[in-house]
Amino acid sequence: MGNRKWVLIGTGVLLAIILIFFDGCSGVEVEEEAAVAAARAALDVTPEGFEPDRSEVRLIRRGFPPRPAWAVVFTLTDPAGGRNDFLRQAAIVVDAGTGAVVEFEFVEPDSG
Repeated sequence: MGNRKWVLIGTGVLLAIILIFFDGCSGVEVEEEAAVAAARAALDVTPEGFEPDRSEVRLIRRGFPPRPAWAVVFTLTDPAGGRNDFLRQAAIVVDAGTGAVVEFEFVEPDSG
């Protein structure tokens, strides 16, 4: 009976840790389309904004404990270059729980 008690306590502690660190669910309240729309709105109101011809979206986890976020990258490709050549690029992170833009960065093309 003594060993069973410790197994039950250990299982309970493990379940509590899982629920605390993983929030009990995915935490994604904002759909991909809404995140792209929020990122696009942020790009449009920025003075350095541009009209992208390509976009990429990924669901990522950031922080500790990890929280879901949408990483949205808008690109204006260089017509004279290859697939990885671009004229302008913006990387925008949107919180998947609230829909708020939490990070915005312009990426400069490699000059070499």
